Amino acid sequence: MNALSFNQVSLNPVTHADNQIWITSAELAKALGYKAVDSVTKIFNRNSDEFTEEMSQTVNLTVSGKINGLQHKSVRIFSLRGCYAIAFFAKTEVAKQFRKWVLDLIETEAQKFTGRSTTTDERTGLRDAVNAVVSKKSMLYPDAYKLVHQRFNVQHIDELTLEQVGEATEYLHRLLLNDNGERPVNLEPLIMCALTCDSAWETVKPILYKVNPDMTSSMNGFFASLRVTARTTARSIGFTASEVHQPWLKYGMKNYIVTIPMTQTGEYLVRLNRGVPELAQVAFKPA
Repeated sequence: MNALSFNQVSLNPVTHADNQIWITSAELAKALGYKAVDSVTKIFNRNSDEFTEEMSQTVNLTVSGKINGLQHKSVRIFSLRGCYAIAFFAKTEVAKQFRKWVLDLIETEAQKFTGRSTTTDERTGLRDAVNAVVSKKSMLYPDAYKLVHQRFNVQHIDELTLEQVGEATEYLHRLLLNDNGERPVNLEPLIMCALTCDSAWETVKPILYKVNPDMTSSMNGFFASLRVTARTTARSIGFTASEVHQPWLKYGMKNYIVTIPMTQTGEYLVRLNRGVPELAQVAFKPA
Protein backbone atom coordinates (compact mmCIF):
# COMPACT_ATOMS: atom_id res chain seq x y z
CA MET A 1 0.00 0.00 0.00
CA ASN A 2 1.42 3.40 -0.99
CA ALA A 3 2.60 5.92 1.58
CA LEU A 4 0.45 8.96 2.35
CA SER A 5 1.62 12.47 3.14
CA PHE A 6 0.18 15.16 5.39
CA ASN A 7 2.07 18.42 5.95
CA GLN A 8 5.28 16.74 4.79
CA VAL A 9 4.77 13.94 7.32
CA SER A 10 4.94 10.52 5.68
CA LEU A 11 2.33 7.98 6.79
CA ASN A 12 2.76 4.31 5.94
CA PRO A 13 -0.57 2.43 5.97
CA VAL A 14 -0.47 -0.90 7.76
CA THR A 15 -1.33 -3.99 5.70
CA HIS A 16 -4.51 -5.36 7.26
CA ALA A 17 -6.94 -8.18 6.48
CA ASP A 18 -9.80 -5.85 5.50
CA ASN A 19 -7.63 -4.06 2.91
CA GLN A 20 -8.53 -0.69 4.45
CA ILE A 21 -6.12 2.10 5.37
CA TRP A 22 -4.87 1.82 8.96
CA ILE A 23 -2.30 4.15 10.56
CA THR A 24 -0.16 3.38 13.62
CA SER A 25 -0.62 5.48 16.75
CA ALA A 26 3.00 6.68 16.57
CA GLU A 27 2.69 7.98 13.00
CA LEU A 28 -0.70 9.50 13.78
CA ALA A 29 0.83 11.35 16.74
CA LYS A 30 3.57 12.71 14.50
CA ALA A 31 1.07 13.87 11.86
CA LEU A 32 -0.97 15.68 14.53
CA GLY A 33 2.11 17.55 15.72
CA TYR A 34 2.76 15.74 18.99
CA LYS A 35 6.36 15.28 20.12
CA ALA A 36 5.60 12.27 22.32
CA VAL A 37 4.84 9.16 20.26
CA ASP A 38 2.44 7.86 22.93
CA SER A 39 0.23 10.98 22.82
CA VAL A 40 -2.38 9.36 20.59
CA THR A 41 -2.46 6.24 22.77
CA LYS A 42 -3.18 8.45 25.79
CA ILE A 43 -6.02 10.17 23.91
CA PHE A 44 -7.45 6.78 23.01
CA ASN A 45 -7.21 5.49 26.58
CA ARG A 46 -9.09 8.53 27.89
CA ASN A 47 -11.85 8.15 25.30
CA SER A 48 -11.85 4.41 24.54
CA ASP A 49 -15.65 4.22 24.88
CA GLU A 50 -15.92 6.41 21.75
CA PHE A 51 -14.13 3.85 19.56
CA THR A 52 -15.22 0.56 18.01
CA GLU A 53 -13.07 -2.23 16.58
CA GLU A 54 -13.73 -0.76 13.14
CA MET A 55 -11.95 2.39 14.32
CA SER A 56 -9.02 1.04 16.35
CA GLN A 57 -7.34 -2.29 16.99
CA THR A 58 -4.07 -3.70 18.29
CA VAL A 59 -2.02 -5.88 15.95
CA ASN A 60 1.35 -7.60 16.04
CA LEU A 61 3.78 -5.98 13.61
CA THR A 62 7.29 -7.04 12.68
CA VAL A 63 9.73 -4.23 13.44
CA SER A 64 13.49 -3.87 13.24
CA GLY A 65 15.22 -4.01 16.59
CA LYS A 66 18.57 -2.29 17.11
CA ILE A 67 19.99 -5.26 18.99
CA ASN A 68 17.98 -8.40 18.24
CA GLY A 69 17.05 -7.75 14.62
CA LEU A 70 13.43 -8.35 13.60
CA GLN A 71 10.96 -8.38 16.49
CA HIS A 72 7.20 -8.74 16.91
CA LYS A 73 5.57 -5.78 18.62
CA SER A 74 1.98 -5.07 19.66
CA VAL A 75 0.93 -1.80 18.04
CA ARG A 76 -2.32 0.16 18.17
CA ILE A 77 -3.61 1.16 14.75
CA PHE A 78 -6.46 3.40 13.61
CA SER A 79 -8.71 3.29 10.55
CA LEU A 80 -9.51 6.54 8.75
CA ARG A 81 -12.64 6.90 10.89
CA GLY A 82 -10.50 6.29 13.95
CA CYS A 83 -7.96 8.87 12.80
CA TYR A 84 -10.75 11.41 12.43
CA ALA A 85 -12.02 10.66 15.93
CA ILE A 86 -8.54 11.04 17.43
CA ALA A 87 -8.10 14.35 15.62
CA PHE A 88 -11.45 15.48 17.02
CA PHE A 89 -10.07 15.06 20.56
CA ALA A 90 -6.61 16.42 19.72
CA LYS A 91 -5.77 19.99 20.75
CA THR A 92 -2.85 20.67 18.41
CA GLU A 93 -2.79 23.51 15.88
CA VAL A 94 -3.02 21.15 12.90
CA ALA A 95 -5.85 18.97 14.28
CA LYS A 96 -8.59 20.80 12.36
CA GLN A 97 -6.59 20.73 9.14
CA PHE A 98 -5.90 17.04 9.67
CA ARG A 99 -9.62 16.29 10.09
CA LYS A 100 -10.36 17.90 6.74
CA TRP A 101 -7.52 15.95 5.16
CA VAL A 102 -8.85 12.66 6.53
CA LEU A 103 -12.38 13.40 5.27
CA ASP A 104 -11.06 14.05 1.77
CA LEU A 105 -9.00 10.87 2.02
CA ILE A 106 -12.04 8.84 3.05
CA GLU A 107 -14.01 10.11 0.05
CA THR A 108 -11.34 9.99 -2.65
CA GLU A 109 -7.98 8.41 -1.91
CA ALA A 110 -9.46 5.56 0.10
CA GLN A 111 -11.26 4.33 -3.00
CA LYS A 112 -7.97 4.14 -4.89
CA PHE A 113 -6.39 2.03 -2.14
CA THR A 114 -9.33 -0.25 -1.42
CA GLY A 115 -11.26 -0.33 -4.69
CA ARG A 116 -14.50 0.15 -2.74
CA SER A 117 -17.64 0.11 -4.83
CA THR A 118 -20.31 2.71 -4.28
CA THR A 119 -23.49 1.85 -2.40
CA THR A 120 -26.96 1.65 -3.90
CA ASP A 121 -27.92 4.90 -2.16
CA GLU A 122 -24.87 6.68 -3.57
CA ARG A 123 -25.95 5.68 -7.09
CA THR A 124 -29.53 6.97 -6.72
CA GLY A 125 -28.80 10.19 -8.62
CA LEU A 126 -27.23 8.26 -11.48
CA ARG A 127 -30.20 5.90 -11.76
CA ASP A 128 -32.53 8.91 -11.83
CA ALA A 129 -30.47 10.38 -14.67
CA VAL A 130 -30.71 7.08 -16.57
CA ASN A 131 -34.49 7.09 -16.08
CA ALA A 132 -34.64 10.61 -17.52
CA VAL A 133 -32.58 9.58 -20.56
CA VAL A 134 -34.81 6.56 -21.17
CA SER A 135 -37.95 8.70 -20.89
CA LYS A 136 -36.89 11.72 -22.94
CA LYS A 137 -34.83 9.96 -25.61
CA SER A 138 -37.10 6.87 -25.91
CA MET A 139 -34.15 4.56 -25.30
CA LEU A 140 -34.03 1.09 -23.81
CA TYR A 141 -32.46 0.81 -20.37
CA PRO A 142 -29.53 -1.38 -21.58
CA ASP A 143 -28.68 1.25 -24.20
CA ALA A 144 -28.86 4.08 -21.66
CA TYR A 145 -26.57 2.26 -19.24
CA LYS A 146 -24.25 1.40 -22.12
CA LEU A 147 -23.59 5.13 -22.56
CA VAL A 148 -22.08 5.14 -19.07
CA HIS A 149 -20.31 1.80 -19.44
CA GLN A 150 -18.54 2.88 -22.62
CA ARG A 151 -17.57 6.32 -21.32
CA PHE A 152 -15.98 4.96 -18.13
CA ASN A 153 -14.89 1.57 -19.49
CA VAL A 154 -16.82 -0.53 -16.96
CA GLN A 155 -19.20 -3.47 -17.22
CA HIS A 156 -21.63 -2.29 -14.55
CA ILE A 157 -22.30 0.97 -12.72
CA ASP A 158 -21.39 -0.58 -9.36
CA GLU A 159 -17.77 -0.58 -10.58
CA LEU A 160 -17.74 3.24 -10.64
CA THR A 161 -16.01 5.16 -7.89
CA LEU A 162 -17.99 7.80 -6.02
CA GLU A 163 -16.36 10.57 -8.05
CA GLN A 164 -17.16 8.76 -11.31
CA VAL A 165 -20.80 8.41 -10.26
CA GLY A 166 -20.99 12.19 -10.01
CA GLU A 167 -19.27 12.61 -13.37
CA ALA A 168 -21.57 10.05 -15.02
CA THR A 169 -24.66 11.78 -13.63
CA GLU A 170 -23.47 15.13 -14.97
CA TYR A 171 -22.64 13.50 -18.33
CA LEU A 172 -26.20 12.18 -18.77
CA HIS A 173 -27.70 15.52 -17.72
CA ARG A 174 -25.58 17.28 -20.32
CA LEU A 175 -26.76 14.86 -22.99
CA LEU A 176 -30.34 15.78 -22.18
CA LEU A 177 -29.62 19.52 -22.19
CA ASN A 178 -27.75 19.37 -25.48
CA ASP A 179 -30.48 17.37 -27.20
CA ASN A 180 -33.26 19.64 -26.01
CA GLY A 181 -31.38 22.85 -26.67
CA GLU A 182 -32.09 23.86 -23.08
CA ARG A 183 -29.82 25.61 -20.63
CA PRO A 184 -30.35 26.11 -16.92
CA VAL A 185 -31.26 29.71 -16.14
CA ASN A 186 -28.81 29.89 -13.24
CA LEU A 187 -27.29 26.88 -11.53
CA GLU A 188 -25.20 28.90 -9.08
CA PRO A 189 -27.85 29.30 -6.33
CA LEU A 190 -28.63 25.57 -6.40
CA ILE A 191 -24.96 24.59 -6.29
CA MET A 192 -24.32 27.22 -3.63
CA CYS A 193 -27.06 25.70 -1.48
CA ALA A 194 -25.78 22.14 -1.97
CA LEU A 195 -22.17 23.03 -1.13
CA THR A 196 -23.15 25.12 1.89
CA CYS A 197 -25.39 22.33 3.25
CA ASP A 198 -22.52 19.90 2.79
CA SER A 199 -20.17 22.22 4.69
CA ALA A 200 -22.71 22.49 7.49
CA TRP A 201 -23.03 18.69 7.54
CA GLU A 202 -19.28 18.19 7.95
CA THR A 203 -19.36 20.58 10.91
CA VAL A 204 -22.26 18.94 12.73
CA LYS A 205 -21.49 15.31 11.80
CA PRO A 206 -19.16 14.53 14.75
CA ILE A 207 -21.87 15.58 17.20
CA LEU A 208 -24.64 13.68 15.39
CA TYR A 209 -22.47 10.58 15.28
CA LYS A 210 -22.43 10.48 19.07
CA VAL A 211 -26.22 10.90 19.23
CA ASN A 212 -27.18 8.38 16.52
CA PRO A 213 -24.32 6.58 14.69
CA ASP A 214 -26.58 4.56 12.37
CA MET A 215 -28.56 7.58 11.19
CA THR A 216 -25.36 9.59 10.75
CA SER A 217 -23.70 6.87 8.65
CA SER A 218 -26.77 6.68 6.41
CA MET A 219 -26.92 10.46 5.99
CA ASN A 220 -23.19 10.61 5.34
CA GLY A 221 -23.65 8.40 2.27
CA PHE A 222 -26.19 10.85 0.90
CA PHE A 223 -23.97 13.87 1.53
CA ALA A 224 -20.95 12.12 0.02
CA SER A 225 -22.88 11.65 -3.22
CA LEU A 226 -24.22 15.21 -3.06
CA ARG A 227 -20.72 16.56 -2.48
CA VAL A 228 -19.20 14.89 -5.53
CA THR A 229 -22.03 15.93 -7.85
CA ALA A 230 -22.14 19.50 -6.53
CA ARG A 231 -18.37 20.00 -6.67
CA THR A 232 -18.12 18.55 -10.18
CA THR A 233 -20.93 20.78 -11.41
CA ALA A 234 -19.52 23.82 -9.58
CA ARG A 235 -16.18 23.46 -11.32
CA SER A 236 -17.89 23.06 -14.69
CA ILE A 237 -19.75 26.39 -14.31
CA GLY A 238 -16.78 28.43 -13.17
CA PHE A 239 -16.41 28.06 -9.41
CA THR A 240 -12.78 28.44 -8.34
CA ALA A 241 -11.09 25.80 -6.17
CA SER A 242 -11.52 28.03 -3.10
CA GLU A 243 -15.19 28.65 -3.88
CA VAL A 244 -15.85 24.92 -4.27
CA HIS A 245 -14.59 24.24 -0.73
CA GLN A 246 -15.86 27.53 0.76
CA PRO A 247 -18.92 28.33 -1.39
CA TRP A 248 -19.89 31.43 0.59
CA LEU A 249 -16.89 33.18 -1.01
CA LYS A 250 -18.79 33.21 -4.31
CA TYR A 251 -21.16 35.88 -3.05
CA GLY A 252 -19.01 37.37 -0.30
CA MET A 253 -21.22 35.90 2.43
CA LYS A 254 -20.07 36.73 5.95
CA ASN A 255 -22.55 34.65 7.90
CA TYR A 256 -25.24 32.03 7.68
CA ILE A 257 -27.13 29.91 10.19
CA VAL A 258 -28.48 26.38 9.72
CA THR A 259 -30.73 25.04 12.49
CA ILE A 260 -30.71 21.28 13.10
CA PRO A 261 -33.49 20.12 15.47
CA MET A 262 -32.77 17.18 17.77
CA THR A 263 -35.66 15.69 19.75
CA GLN A 264 -33.62 14.76 22.81
CA THR A 265 -30.58 17.03 22.78
CA GLY A 266 -31.97 20.44 21.84
CA GLU A 267 -31.01 22.24 18.64
CA TYR A 268 -27.65 22.73 17.00
CA LEU A 269 -26.80 25.87 15.05
CA VAL A 270 -24.22 25.71 12.28
CA ARG A 271 -23.10 29.26 11.60
CA LEU A 272 -20.46 30.94 9.47
CA ASN A 273 -18.19 33.14 11.55
CA ARG A 274 -15.50 35.07 9.66
CA GLY A 275 -15.42 32.49 6.91
CA VAL A 276 -15.21 29.47 9.24
CA PRO A 277 -18.23 27.22 9.98
CA GLU A 278 -18.67 26.55 13.68
CA LEU A 279 -21.13 24.61 15.81
CA ALA A 280 -23.20 25.92 18.71
CA GLN A 281 -25.78 24.03 20.78
CA VAL A 282 -29.10 25.50 21.90
CA ALA A 283 -30.21 24.12 25.25
CA PHE A 284 -32.99 21.55 25.13
CA LYS A 285 -36.30 22.89 26.42
CA PRO A 286 -38.87 20.17 27.19
CA ALA A 287 -42.48 20.87 26.22
